[in-house]
Amino acid sequence: MAQIECDKKLDLDDPLNRPSFLNASSDQMKTIQEKGNKKIKGIQKYDDNQFKSTQLFKGIKEQESPKDLIYFDVDNYNKPKKLIFYYASFKFLDIIKIVKEHFIDATHSLLEFKMLFYMISAKFPNTHAFPIFQFVVYPNTSENIAFCLKAFFNWAKVKPKYFMSDCAQEIENAIINSFPEVILHWCAVHVMRAFRKNLKDYAFESSDKLILDTKMNYLAYGRNGKKEWIEPTFKKILEIAEKFPEFSKYIQNQWISNQERWTVSERDENLALTNNISESINKKIKYYYFGGTIFMRFDRFVMKLIDFIVPSFYYRIPQDIRLRDKIPNPLPSEKKPKKSTIRLDTEKCIMLTDKIKSLIVNSSANLNTLQLGLDDLLDKVVKAAKVQKRMTQYFSKLSIPMEIKLSILTQITEFGCNTPQFIVENAKYFQDKIITDFHLQIYTTL
Repeated sequence: MAQIECDKKLDLDDPLNRPSFLNASSDQMKTIQEKGNKKIKGIQKYDDNQFKSTQLFKGIKEQESPKDLIYFDVDNYNKPKKLIFYYASFKFLDIIKIVKEHFIDATHSLLEFKMLFYMISAKFPNTHAFPIFQFVVYPNTSENIAFCLKAFFNWAKVKPKYFMSDCAQEIENAIINSFPEVILHWCAVHVMRAFRKNLKDYAFESSDKLILDTKMNYLAYGRNGKKEWIEPTFKKILEIAEKFPEFSKYIQNQWISNQERWTVSERDENLALTNNISESINKKIKYYYFGGTIFMRFDRFVMKLIDFIVPSFYYRIPQDIRLRDKIPNPLPSEKKPKKSTIRLDTEKCIMLTDKIKSLIVNSSANLNTLQLGLDDLLDKVVKAAKVQKRMTQYFSKLSIPMEIKLSILTQITEFGCNTPQFIVENAKYFQDKIITDFHLQIYTTL
């Protein structure tokens, strides 16, 4: 209720009535953008020059809320060569002090002059994600980013312990140079995206590309991995990468030398693997609150950020924190065990039935022998079905890329078309061959 009242007071749309990005049509997105543009243009400006107007607004905010952290500096009001802005609300201060992991992300095209809007976000169990610090730097240098980060953590009197970011060098340098003891992790999604972008530029064979992608994906996402597996995995990657010396050098410099940043076995199991917490908030702000507007006036951006957007999160998060211990997690519903049924191939069943009928009609079959033969056949059919089911479950549970998993399951289905006796006798050989062919030894030693 507090969130609804806050949305009404600030003239924000009801989030439940907003179309999702995936389902929204082009007309709906255009309507959102037009509505956002109207609201932004309706925001009061204090001067025709966007930067002078921002300075005046900053002065007003400093008087209204002296405990807030707010800073704005620009070297030229007409064509700035350097600009820095940052803001944090003191209302979040108590929450900031208990944040364990900080997520940092930037969005572009929101402001003129290609200024990057950065946001540090956080999340607790059973709460929405929320922003705790916002800043804009121009140009986008590690020095400018570091200037903002130091100001924020000094104001909050907090020493950051964990940071999550993409692989941008400016962000890494800013964080490490400002806080040498901090543990910085790279988002697994960005790691794999960067790796695949470089991989496609080299003419590796398809099988080699699949192995490289599989092993990098395992290092980035494999929660059940062990540190002692990192070295042999990189060794296999380099064996293939050496076919192209330039790519091998890239693997060494970008990924092996920075393995503590992104290999999942190097981080606490309670820490996140991706930076989607910060990215989702940035997307919400960019499209929901600003309506997809691009290259907007700086003063209107700052005014809406401080007066509308940050307060909307403030009312939601404390409520989440108060309620998370009162509302129990939903109990899983009891599922009745499924009855296991063995289904024979229809065509084979018809052929088998016709054969038996023919033998009986011609009186050329010993019924006792026939009974024993059918019992033996049924036993083998049941065993073959269990073997196939067991292999399917085994490979389905492995943490491997989906395309590899689908290929393996397809082979298992084809293997199941053999005779029951052949399936039972060759199951182990077939399973070992899959592990060898797809280089899954590192997964199957779990």
